[in-house]
Amino acid sequence: MKLTPLDIYQKEFRRKTLNGLDPEDVEQFLFQVAEGLEALLHENARLTQRLASGGVEPAGEGTDVGDAPTPPGGRQEVDQARQEARRIGDEARAKGKTIVDDARAEAQRILDAAQARGTQTATRGPQPDARARQFARDYQAMIVKHLAQVTHHLAEEDDIQPDPVGEEPATTDEDRTTEVGARA
Repeated sequence: MKLTPLDIYQKEFRRKTLNGLDPEDVEQFLFQVAEGLEALLHENARLTQRLASGGVEPAGEGTDVGDAPTPPGGRQEVDQARQEARRIGDEARAKGKTIVDDARAEAQRILDAAQARGTQTATRGPQPDARARQFARDYQAMIVKHLAQVTHHLAEEDDIQPDPVGEEPATTDEDRTTEVGARA
């Protein structure tokens, strides 16, 4: 069904007694819709006439807009638009290539730094064990010295002779083993 402005003007609504429509609002709305439809129909007629006088057929379904003929004055504008599109595309590709190259360089830098840290860690591997052993020796020497001082202090209080073993800490594992064997 084709709708015309006259159909809109002549449309009548039934009124309900309780929850009816406001007749003024309905008439105002109908007037606005009719004016809008009338303007659209005039615009459609004008464009159809312009299209017919230019000898250009409208694009149907499945027709590519890029294949449509251009008006005589529009050819230059289309060429400019194509050139601008190519320029923008080239700039975008160049910028994208720069971003990718920068990202690859950064990734390579990170990999090189990680490999360098791995090499340093591999060469310094035994050092933490040596440091830990040295710390244990120093700590053991401090404990032995402290034990000797406590024993000496207790001996002074009780008039007992201090154990001469605890006076000087052993410096190597063999010395400690010898001292332990001497006490027994």
